[in-house]
Amino acid sequence: MDKTEYTFRLRSGLLSYPESFRNEIMESFESHYANGVAQGKRVSAILEEFGDPEDLLKEIDELYHNHPDKAKIDALWVSKNRDLMRNLTDFKMGASILIPALFVLMIILHQLGII
Repeated sequence: MDKTEYTFRLRSGLLSYPESFRNEIMESFESHYANGVAQGKRVSAILEEFGDPEDLLKEIDELYHNHPDKAKIDALWVSKNRDLMRNLTDFKMGASILIPALFVLMIILHQLGII
């Protein structure tokens, strides 16, 4: 297995985790890989240090679920997504009020001969 395939399998297995956690894992992987290359190790030797991607993903899952900050990570992820949805909803509600109000304003300005 080459680095591209290993990375693909690892990234694919991390999709169910929050982005910040995925990024942390991938940065750690890339850093360890780069250190191995800098030490003159072969790609296969570096990847063997990580072990099988599925086994590594099991270890990562255990780390994530037993991580002392897991609740904080989950809360942050939910909060960010909730804020995004709230902002979209506020925009839709604002637009549904604003557009008719502008239309009425244009009619009034037209009747007054301003536009």
